[in-house]
Amino acid sequence: MKNAKATIKGWVNPKTGELLKAQKMTQEQADELNGVVASEPEPVVEETVELEEIMVEEPEVVEEPVEVTPKRRGFGKLFGKK
Repeated sequence: MKNAKATIKGWVNPKTGELLKAQKMTQEQADELNGVVASEPEPVVEETVELEEIMVEEPEVVEEPVEVTPKRRGFGKLFGKK
């Protein structure tokens, strides 16, 4: 198709955007048909970082004994006792 642009949905008129022919294709196929040259990806540069080990002292935790007092049950109210 003369002057048509390939898209993932098919061939379209570049001026009006009208779909001229429905045809599914991948973005890579559309780019190839449109003459788009894929640029090479930039090389990945891995950076090494050295970390310094830091010693941290844990604070000493002193647990104090807690007195547990028995809870009063509310049965006295149910049976009329005080």
